[in-house]
Amino acid sequence: MHTSRNVIIGIIIILIGISALLNTIGFNFHLGLLIGPLIFFVIGLFFYRKGHRWLSIIFLLISLVTFFDNVVGVNITGIIIAVVFIYFGYKLLTGHEKTKDTESNDNNLDKEIDELVKSVDELVEEVSFTKEKPKLEEPVKKVHTTPSFRSALIGDFRLLSDRYELQDMNIRNGIGDIKIDLSKAIIPEGETVIVIHGWIGDIDVYVPYDLDLSVQAMVTVGDLDILDSRQSGINRNIAVATKDYKQAPRRVKLVLSLLIGDIDVRYV
Repeated sequence: MHTSRNVIIGIIIILIGISALLNTIGFNFHLGLLIGPLIFFVIGLFFYRKGHRWLSIIFLLISLVTFFDNVVGVNITGIIIAVVFIYFGYKLLTGHEKTKDTESNDNNLDKEIDELVKSVDELVEEVSFTKEKPKLEEPVKKVHTTPSFRSALIGDFRLLSDRYELQDMNIRNGIGDIKIDLSKAIIPEGETVIVIHGWIGDIDVYVPYDLDLSVQAMVTVGDLDILDSRQSGINRNIAVATKDYKQAPRRVKLVLSLLIGDIDVRYV
């Protein structure tokens, strides 16, 4: 996620700089023309990071086409089709197969590279066994209280490692991941409400089996994996609660929403 976020921020900063430069030298350039291509580009990056290769290619191509149509004023679709025809025509004219000698040389080179890599791996493994790892003292864990409100344009939020006293939280995040482990929480009596709203990123909440829970989750583009319920696609929402939620002396209510990303609430 850090890589994707840095790419998005870098693109936005470059576009702002280009817009300022063009307007300074006399070209009438509106940054608003890039909003559509940028949205499709971000969606393409999201699907690429999730392993949906063809969906990412489709959205990245849509971003490219809308960019050239809106900003440059060039019919990029026609250019792409022309280039494809030229390329395949050129391949038919000049294409040729490798000779047997060339293929044999390539195979020998591949074998030599594989043997070299194997030798290096064995050497590294042998050296690692001879080294003694120093013993590290465990840090003293402190119990802290969760923030009641947090708002950030860019950044991650995590409650994973230390014990903490849980209280009502309202988290608003622009771009970044949010991860909360409720098995580390000291939960007060009554109902504790956690509200999380985000633009782009992932929300992961880990829940102990003995915790009574109510979840309302919604995503515009992405996946939902809420306890035993799963959905994926566009404009998805799930509302579930454990059987004895209303009567439980200690219970947690989760209200989660994302524009683009995945929401996971799972038992640990």
